[in-house]
Amino acid sequence: MKDHNQIIETLKSYKLLKNLSNKDLDIFLQKIEIKDLPVNHTIIDEDSFGTFLIFLINGQVSISRKMTLNHSKKNTSYQEKEILKTDSSSKPIFGEIGLFGKSHKRTATIKTLSNCTIAVIDKENFFKLCENNNTLGYQLLKNISIILSERIMDTNSNVMKLTTALCLILDQ
Repeated sequence: MKDHNQIIETLKSYKLLKNLSNKDLDIFLQKIEIKDLPVNHTIIDEDSFGTFLIFLINGQVSISRKMTLNHSKKNTSYQEKEILKTDSSSKPIFGEIGLFGKSHKRTATIKTLSNCTIAVIDKENFFKLCENNNTLGYQLLKNISIILSERIMDTNSNVMKLTTALCLILDQ
């Protein structure tokens, strides 16, 4: 694991923490928990429940989703498909649905492909910070709304590509 000061410096470059004052950044970072994880560790399991946000500080992860729908409670077999490999250089965050979703149900499985260092903040601490410091809360919520909007646009683009591919196949 990097030392604590290096982790703090790394976290400052994440999109979620963009445009925070040094004071607000320090307040936020006091609520972060740092964890080291081994290879092949499941950070998030799809369909599990969770209410924490994760920053990948160091390492590489695989993100996968179940690609079939379960229409029966008896049939629990799913075909899982890796949809993305990413590493800490892209400054990814995960688990935002756990902060904002109604059910807090995880939408993908995230596993470590190497030894990883993550930073975690739970929903309760995240929203306490937002409520107790309106400037910090505004900037965090503004930043996360930008991140979520980008993800929605990516998802829309992917759905359009899949729909187009399916139409082309069906037209043959």
